[in-house]
Amino acid sequence: MSTLVGAQVGFVTGLQCVLCGRIHDVDIPYTCPVCGIEGVLDVKYDYPAIARSVTRDTLAVRSDHTHWRFSEFLLRVPGAFAFVGA
Repeated sequence: MSTLVGAQVGFVTGLQCVLCGRIHDVDIPYTCPVCGIEGVLDVKYDYPAIARSVTRDTLAVRSDHTHWRFSEFLLRVPGAFAFVGA
């Protein structure tokens, strides 16, 4: 089964199961190991660190208007997809 091992996590602090509320590391499979397929994982962010590092002005001056504008907030898994412009 695929995992997020080696993922660049940026401001991600963990993955929280929407059913049981447990918080897991990012290197687990795509669903909660306790709840199974029903246990969708919600990405948890370090919002204070984001506020210190990324401002509205920082985002406003970026010329890229795709999802890559927000690259600090994306999980990047090597080999999962092409990193165009990142």
